Order: sequence, then structure tokens, then C-alpha cells
Amino acid sequence: MLFEDVYKEFLFDLEIKNYSILTIKGYRNNNRAFLNYLCNEFSVVEVEEINTSHIKAYLMNLKMKGLSESCINGIQKIFVHSLTSLCRKGILLKSEIQY
Repeated sequence: MLFEDVYKEFLFDLEIKNYSILTIKGYRNNNRAFLNYLCNEFSVVEVEEINTSHIKAYLMNLKMKGLSESCINGIQKIFVHSLTSLCRKGILLKSEIQY
């Protein structure tokens, strides 16, 4: 399944669950940045292609850019929530998101 489609569906789910506009904006921006990184660095466009190495590489990239540990931890929590949501939809297996 295309990551772009899952990304849009995930954001729609947040709206349905009445998440605040600022929370949705945070998820949208952080997941968009990750999606762009996956496409540009690894040519990953399918959700099923994502693995823990991609996530770790992205988090290391953020660290090398000078982001604070608390900012990176916040982004990491967003990934956990986003990927857990994908697991509930049956798109990813829980074992695939351990990092």
C-alpha cells in the first residue's frame, strides 16, 4: 500500500477522533518529513517496505541536524502512535515496529 495513501487516511482518522488542529498539524508535518526522507534517501513508497533501519536512520538524521533530544523523542512518539495505528488496521505487524 502506498505510504501516501496511508498517510492521508491516518490524518483523516485523527480528524474523526477530534484531535486538535495543532496536534494534527504536528502529526502531518512530522510524518510528511519522514515520508519525504524515505522517498529521497531509500526510494521507499510502500508502507510494507518500511523497516526499523529506516526509522533509526531518520532519527539519526534529525540528531545530526542538531535537533534536541526532547524534540527527537517527541517525533519518535509520533512514529510509535502512527505505526501502532497502522498495526491496528492490519497494514503492519507489531513486530515490524520494534526499535
